[in-house]
Amino acid sequence: MMSCWLWQTICTTCTKESDITVQTTSDGAAVVDTEYFWIPVDKHTPRGAKLQLLGQGGVAIYANYDGDSFWTHWCPLPKKAKTNEKDY
Repeated sequence: MMSCWLWQTICTTCTKESDITVQTTSDGAAVVDTEYFWIPVDKHTPRGAKLQLLGQGGVAIYANYDGDSFWTHWCPLPKKAKTNEKDY
């Protein structure tokens, strides 16, 4: 279970804590979104723009995809929510 501060920071539009899809892995090594998945690289993978790329060894980076077969999956970048508060 997440603390109230973390829950409010992650999910400003959720109506209850059970709506949250962000969880810490059982080993505590990472925080993941249980409803957001890597997209397999294929002929439709965007080129020439920054993406999250996942390599064959399981390490992710931010980079431009150039067709290199080393990359197995990709994801779009997260978008920062607009708020009335100053950035923290």
